[in-house]
Amino acid sequence: MVLPSSKPAYELDFERLVEELLRQVQAPFTGTLFISSDDGEKGRVGFERGHILGLSWGSTQGEAALDRLRVAGRFRVTPSVHVVFSTPHSLPSTFDILRGLMARRGASVPPSEEVPSGVRPAGRDSEPD
Repeated sequence: MVLPSSKPAYELDFERLVEELLRQVQAPFTGTLFISSDDGEKGRVGFERGHILGLSWGSTQGEAALDRLRVAGRFRVTPSVHVVFSTPHSLPSTFDILRGLMARRGASVPPSEEVPSGVRPAGRDSEPD
């Protein structure tokens, strides 16, 4: 599934943002979600065929950006079919990113049971089947 680049922005709380990331992984989406928070910080999450390959938040990238994203509140999200990350950031696997974000929201179901089966649990993401 490819989202049209003209899709309007929409607002989400943290839990819905995590659900949106899961949807993009399952799609599998290639493109970028541009994100801004209520306090004006901006970031983006880059996907390639459902794998998270880049993440920036404010002036940070990679894992440092992931840590900052975890403490933000409400978000405004704008999807784009354009990929803006030329090289992948140093990030955990897509599985580990989603599991960590789900744990932050206090999921009652163990995160490993919530993450889609197509997301690989070990090591770096590899090519999708």
